[in-house]
Amino acid sequence: MKPKIKNRFARMQALAAAILCFVFFVAAGCGTEKQKAVEFCSLVSMENIGKTIPIVNKVLSDMDSDWDDEQKLQELIDWLNEQPCIIEADVLCQSCMETDPPMSQILISFDENGMTKEFILDVLMTNPLKAAGYREYEISEITHNNVVLYGCDRIKKSSFFDNYYIRFSAIDSKTLQVEQGLELNCCIDSATVNVLSDKNNISINVQEFPDYGPCNCSCHMKVSYNITGLQENFIYSFIFKIGNFEYYTTCIIFTPDLNQTFHQTFNP
Repeated sequence: MKPKIKNRFARMQALAAAILCFVFFVAAGCGTEKQKAVEFCSLVSMENIGKTIPIVNKVLSDMDSDWDDEQKLQELIDWLNEQPCIIEADVLCQSCMETDPPMSQILISFDENGMTKEFILDVLMTNPLKAAGYREYEISEITHNNVVLYGCDRIKKSSFFDNYYIRFSAIDSKTLQVEQGLELNCCIDSATVNVLSDKNNISINVQEFPDYGPCNCSCHMKVSYNITGLQENFIYSFIFKIGNFEYYTTCIIFTPDLNQTFHQTFNP
């Protein structure tokens, strides 16, 4: 064989070997990913979701350490939503649990033997992120009762709301008392509270009756009511409205010893 042909043949052999190695490693990687997915859903179908933690942590440990926490959580969400046994996964909150290190919460809906179940996955915000465990999300109707409106203390000529407060006080492991200090139109006869909820999002609307529009006076009023059907150590987002006006949003982590007050002054 001539030298040039021999060298060309050697180069072609080396190139072919390199291509084969590349295909092998890609196939091995794909196989590993497929194996993780099969094992994950197999454990879910056998009602052993707690045993999927090592698989989730392997996914987290394989992520680029230079990514920020938001990117890592989103990558985990994308991986979870690719699994055939998962209906939906979404981030409830990032670094909302004041632990050391902080924890984030992911809400996951599973198809478990034909039944839909929901779990909260707690994720420690370390580097790499680390799955700490699951908690079953108890699907229960959030309702409210015991609405009380405390009289009108006429204070000044104004159409502004001013110096209000919102106080959260846990009554038991499922019930929260909410007290709102407001300045309302002193021409109203009464007020009602409407509570709408979508999992961890709760909208509270205080409506004045009758609606006389701006009056040349306002009143200090206190509205108190209970919200039931909540879950321990679960973050809730509250939106407070008066009529069509959204005036305050906040998040709380519901615990049986919760006692928290928010103050703010504003002009609508």
